[in-house]
Amino acid sequence: MPRRTFITVEEKSLHGHKAIKDRLTLALCANAIGDFKIKPLLVFHSENLRSFKAYKVMKEKLQVQWRANSKAWVIHQFFIEWMNIVFGPSVKK
Repeated sequence: MPRRTFITVEEKSLHGHKAIKDRLTLALCANAIGDFKIKPLLVFHSENLRSFKAYKVMKEKLQVQWRANSKAWVIHQFFIEWMNIVFGPSVKK
């Protein structure tokens, strides 16, 4: 979690204001030149976001592989899945 949050003076003085404490992990992979990029792995603390329901967003159509963990950590299972489903087939092409 960042030590500082960047919010305006007006936001700080609003009654009932709370700084957002969302956490996420984003794993990016590309070659040194940057012409070969692999679908990133995104780990968030929530499986289904309310905003996704409101706007009818389908996680399968996102440009990231979405996984959920209560602390937003990349656990062994997520990494192995990403390696086998995304990284391996992309590199073989």
